[in-house]
Amino acid sequence: QGPVSLAVRPEKIRMTAEKPDSRLLVRGRIVDWAYYGDTSHIRVQPASGPPMSVTVQNDTRSTIENGDVGDQVWLSWRAEDTLVLDR
Repeated sequence: QGPVSLAVRPEKIRMTAEKPDSRLLVRGRIVDWAYYGDTSHIRVQPASGPPMSVTVQNDTRSTIENGDVGDQVWLSWRAEDTLVLDR
């Protein structure tokens, strides 16, 4: 067994300001936020590793007000949404 990479689809990642009750999480800073009507695409830079992409539904007006470029956020996801990739 060697190193592996993990993959999670952007729409499966939950973004919150408060630390969630999850073991699968990472903290990072929002570096880009693009609004596309019904969805927003957000790039978050963790303390280490490559940037992560998050897709959120703009189902309420507050969805697009939950963060801004430069804000610290938590990203979390469910174990069943994680793909393990051999390097």
